[in-house]
Amino acid sequence: MVVKHQRSGLTSVDATAAASSDGSVERVSNKNRARLEPRTLDELLDLSTEELKQVDIARMNLLCAKGLPGAPDQDSIEQALEMIDRWTERVRFETDRHLYRVHDPRYVERWNRSEARFRAETMLQVLQQDCGVHYNRDRIFEIDFSRSQDLFIHGLLPDDEGKINGGTCASMPVLYAAVGRRLGYPIYLVTASNHVFCRWDGKQADEPRFRETFNIEGTGEGGMAFHTDDYYKQFPRPLSDLDRLQYHHLETKSAHQELAMFLACRGHCLVDNRRLGEAIAAFEQSDKLHPGCSLYREFARQAMAMNGTLPRGTSARADTVRQILDRQDRAVREAFQRSQRMTPEQRLNRLHHALNRRHPMPTHPHQQPGYTGPNPHHQHHPHQPPH
Repeated sequence: MVVKHQRSGLTSVDATAAASSDGSVERVSNKNRARLEPRTLDELLDLSTEELKQVDIARMNLLCAKGLPGAPDQDSIEQALEMIDRWTERVRFETDRHLYRVHDPRYVERWNRSEARFRAETMLQVLQQDCGVHYNRDRIFEIDFSRSQDLFIHGLLPDDEGKINGGTCASMPVLYAAVGRRLGYPIYLVTASNHVFCRWDGKQADEPRFRETFNIEGTGEGGMAFHTDDYYKQFPRPLSDLDRLQYHHLETKSAHQELAMFLACRGHCLVDNRRLGEAIAAFEQSDKLHPGCSLYREFARQAMAMNGTLPRGTSARADTVRQILDRQDRAVREAFQRSQRMTPEQRLNRLHHALNRRHPMPTHPHQQPGYTGPNPHHQHHPHQPPH
């Protein structure tokens, strides 16, 4: 059933997502809920925080790409969403077909009888092996944010010729979340330093067997893993207590925080296409959506510095650190104090580094023993602070 949205001409759709089993395990279902369907970026940005929760994360991501080089038009966006729906049904079918393995003694060591982990792994396996979702190898050593296909999920879907560009950690976790949520899975986005990954966060799940919390790493070449938060404190680069505080890393993102991330991706694409005024507007909108994260303010100031519009005497670094630290515990205070033990020359070099370098260098983390992903030559993700 389609209903007209009173405020902005949006439509809302009553949608039910359900996943069936082979009869031995009960059916997975979502409660019926209205889903808002904005068709323009302006309509999306006009929604309240509560209304954003009703917008499909895939639609949200694709709308943030509109107007960028290589981005889909509205008709193509609707076709992309239909493709994701078809892929979801493929995942549902394969999951139901193999669901018996959760309780099969032959597989007990693999998932430890966790239906949630089985479902997450099966979803990624089907998307990667059957649907062709993969990392874009061209972005391993050549860092280029000018192409929207590498930052948004349309690059993970077949084009008019049936070819798939591939994605990065900016887009692959978004697609996993979009498919997972269609299946009723509590999958959300999380950031680390230079990286984005998924988290199954089922603490509030209606289904008792979904009430688990674990991280899902699926940006490698045909591999996945369930890493702890401690892993991401070092991968793909060390994450300090101060950075976790300032940039809200390792936190499960809400809908408006996810939108802030997508707008930041838009801003980085605009920067690399020298559309600096639009980039500044995108970063400022991100900061408005997630004001507690100083990262977007820093991105805006960097773009202003490049555009020659940074107010005189203003640093490209956010100036709210001390205010934040006033509310934090001793460990974070000590981390900040250590960062202040720099000579004037070191501080000047750090500021110069932030103003003149748009993106950090790509990192090359080592693979873990027995682990098939993530990509050992992982691309830097744009949602990162200057250093």
